[in-house]
Amino acid sequence: MTAALTAQSRKVTNLAVSHAFHSPLMREVFDEFRAALTDIEFHEPSMTVVSNLTGKPARLSELVDPEYWVRHIGEPVNFLAGMRSVERRGNHNFVEIGPSNALMGLARQCLTPEHHRWLASLDRRDEHGDVIRESVAALYRAGATISWTGFHAGRERGKINPASTRSTASGTGYRSRDRGTALAARPVTEPFTTRCSAPRPRARRDARIR
Repeated sequence: MTAALTAQSRKVTNLAVSHAFHSPLMREVFDEFRAALTDIEFHEPSMTVVSNLTGKPARLSELVDPEYWVRHIGEPVNFLAGMRSVERRGNHNFVEIGPSNALMGLARQCLTPEHHRWLASLDRRDEHGDVIRESVAALYRAGATISWTGFHAGRERGKINPASTRSTASGTGYRSRDRGTALAARPVTEPFTTRCSAPRPRARRDARIR
């Protein structure tokens, strides 16, 4: 299989695993996995879930059935059909949740990539959380609704006094190139001067600085 894929100019990476996941070779753990699911209470999802088994939007009756999840570890991932099912529902912001961009690279090959926005959440080389902040900024610029309370939960933040252009802060974050405002900033140890500009004033009519 490796030779066949390489001949097609496909990148191949050997995985350090004991079994071929999503295959009948996982059958020996079916019973143990099924038992582990018995204490889990399933609920209706708050968003559409496209099944990697069928490639179609999953029904609630499937998602609450432990046997559905047992099938997940023993059957092939129908990734192509799932991605095309998503594409038929319109243009999307795709955010890969995980420490790499492996799935995003595969997904771009399954549909028309320029019709969608592709964003990462993590990167093994990113020591400061740059990737997730840049993705959040891109979503914000695209008009997505961001839960800023959730985004800043657990973070120490400094306050800017709007009556003065000179202020001391100790927060973290980035400057948005498109809007000319600070979305966040890297750690600051000395006083700094900041200025906010509004290229589109009407969009800023209700903005407040606390």
